[in-house]
Amino acid sequence: LLLAGFSCGFAFSPILALTLSHLGVSILSFSMLGGGFFFTLFCLPETLTPEIAQRAARDRNSMIVHNEPTCGKVKRRMMRPLRELSILNRNQLFRLLATLSFFSGIVSSADQSLLIYYLEDRLRFNDKDVSLLFVILGSLGILVQGVFLRPLNELMGEKSLLIFAFSCQTIVNLVYGFATVKAAVFMAVGLGSFGGLAFPTISAMKSYNVVSLLRMIILWCHYTHALSYLLLR
Repeated sequence: LLLAGFSCGFAFSPILALTLSHLGVSILSFSMLGGGFFFTLFCLPETLTPEIAQRAARDRNSMIVHNEPTCGKVKRRMMRPLRELSILNRNQLFRLLATLSFFSGIVSSADQSLLIYYLEDRLRFNDKDVSLLFVILGSLGILVQGVFLRPLNELMGEKSLLIFAFSCQTIVNLVYGFATVKAAVFMAVGLGSFGGLAFPTISAMKSYNVVSLLRMIILWCHYTHALSYLLLR
């Protein structure tokens, strides 16, 4: 559902690029971000209850060594993410999923960062072409993540669905590399929406095995993608 909502933004944003100037789009984007800030500030409820916050504070205090030197405190805080994520290295399945997510993150980061520049340079994409690209990406992303994900998962199973998602992404990037016409890129983008099934599938496979460690799973996903993006750079 989260990824479907993200795709919804991709589907509607190109309308702004076609109807407004670059300055108008920038002003509207700034206004929407400001509106999101004030909405979060005044309307979004706090999800961390006082009881859970107090229990977490007691757990942290129980781990603190009295009269601990400053270098020890710094080292403990620097090593905390590694200690939390180390439990995800508990078996072979988790290590394989981490590897898959790492390489998937490299490809996704490259597509997000370099694809538009590559298409503008190689196939002479203009503003209308880029807008159509995002309309296809967003519209099919909504359908794939919001409608097709569960039926495909029930039909194929998680392992086969993961293989299918990575196969689609492989084909898509091959088309990007060898495409000589814009239509091939548009079709590849549509197929690439099914490649986006890899992220929720990997997250689901981990959450089924470690239900009580959902927060660490989320951290693992962010750290893996961040590391893959850093390596891409």
